[in-house]
Amino acid sequence: MRLGPSICTIKCRGLSVSNAAHGRAHFRDMLASVAGFGKGALVVTIEGDTNAEGAHAPLRRATRLQNAVRILSILNAAAEAFEPSLLEPDVVGVFRSEARLQALDFWMRNPDYLANELLNEFERTREEELFQKARQILDSREPDLRRFPMIRFRFGAFEPLDDALSLLRSHDFIRIHRQGIPGQHVREHTYLLTVAGREAMRGLATLGPEMQWYQQRSELVARIAGEAGGRALKDRQYLQAEYAETELGAIINSITEKVRARIAVMEATV
Repeated sequence: MRLGPSICTIKCRGLSVSNAAHGRAHFRDMLASVAGFGKGALVVTIEGDTNAEGAHAPLRRATRLQNAVRILSILNAAAEAFEPSLLEPDVVGVFRSEARLQALDFWMRNPDYLANELLNEFERTREEELFQKARQILDSREPDLRRFPMIRFRFGAFEPLDDALSLLRSHDFIRIHRQGIPGQHVREHTYLLTVAGREAMRGLATLGPEMQWYQQRSELVARIAGEAGGRALKDRQYLQAEYAETELGAIINSITEKVRARIAVMEATV
């Protein structure tokens, strides 16, 4: 796939060729410090996010590096194949739309909502693998250990990704094209995955099970999303009452127990 000439391009290669290679090696070293998606996270308290007792519950925040690895894994798993050109000879994938990226990120960060979506797909296709994967997510306590909540804004779950994207750009793992007028009105973001970015993701598997999780989970999320665009995915997520009924600016609540009960009912009727 090629990008049309109407796209206003902003490329952030960041480093010279020799320094870029050194920078990517340094980034690979940093990856080893990511102990896991749910480990080493920052914990803050957000007004309005309450626990079962009504007290304000801590909101877990991922580190900048964890965010970068998660976003890179999504782009690697869900990008369309890209036809290299003279201008972009080292680009291997293209991912369109910030809204789509935010929607896939929501499922990465909220395993309970992903499990619920897997159950929806199981009911539609009757693929046993989908049901077993949903049950595995709940049995492994992922909704407790790996959940990073998101805030609901006007167009759904959202969190600024600028820091994570800038880190990936600085190592030339991705490039960003913006269609429109930067700083005024950007109609669409297009993310280009480079050879270096894909190689970085392949290298994750050599760093142990915790890092393999990012790759495996992003592949599952991409499978569930299919070819749907950002708006269509947001509409699917809004079908969940807890998501749709969350007040603007508030944390989207967990549906873990609801999904657990749904699994129990399904098992009882098999």
